[in-house]
Amino acid sequence: MRSISWVIACAVSAGAASAQTVGLVEDFNGSSIGFGGGGFQGLVETGGVGGDGDGYMLIGRDIVANLGAYATSFTDIVGNFQEAGVTGVSFYLNELDVDDNLEIHVGVGNNFSNFWTTTIGFDPEAGTWTRYTVDFTDESQWTRIIGGGTFQNALATADRLLFRHDLSPIERNPDPAQGFFGVDRITLLPAPSSVVLLASAGFFVTRRRR
Repeated sequence: MRSISWVIACAVSAGAASAQTVGLVEDFNGSSIGFGGGGFQGLVETGGVGGDGDGYMLIGRDIVANLGAYATSFTDIVGNFQEAGVTGVSFYLNELDVDDNLEIHVGVGNNFSNFWTTTIGFDPEAGTWTRYTVDFTDESQWTRIIGGGTFQNALATADRLLFRHDLSPIERNPDPAQGFFGVDRITLLPAPSSVVLLASAGFFVTRRRR
């Protein structure tokens, strides 16, 4: 694995979920409890959006495999998004030191009965933290990949928020990849006058399946 100044504990353990709060920011400067997935490498203590001393979540694979990680309902950022008044999520992505040609999609819902991901993926610039926003008010920007039910029901029963690599078109089983990326400053957004699926810098990509 490439050298990245390293990791706090990676364990995911059970605990009582806290209520979501609009405006909450997960900056990954605390515990790793509630984060997991096959590509979850842990919380890196430095090198996040704020630079030295600012942590972030590291997601990566040294081999070609499913590449993703998620927050569960054991964190403050996952739960009943509708009841909490959360209408979207912003976050920062970084492909770290090299461009691994990743296409990052965000997923939300109940992992076993009703799960959706963004139809369009994000292609962050290597070595630069880029802020993106996903909109929970526009179902047309999302694709259901597991189960049945509406997108609004998925938001009300969410047990995880996923960040994973996949190539369009989006299906339940993602395209495997080798690479590393960071996630930082996940923020639960209030009802804005207009929230769209866009990047403040960079752009979306829709790559053909290789």
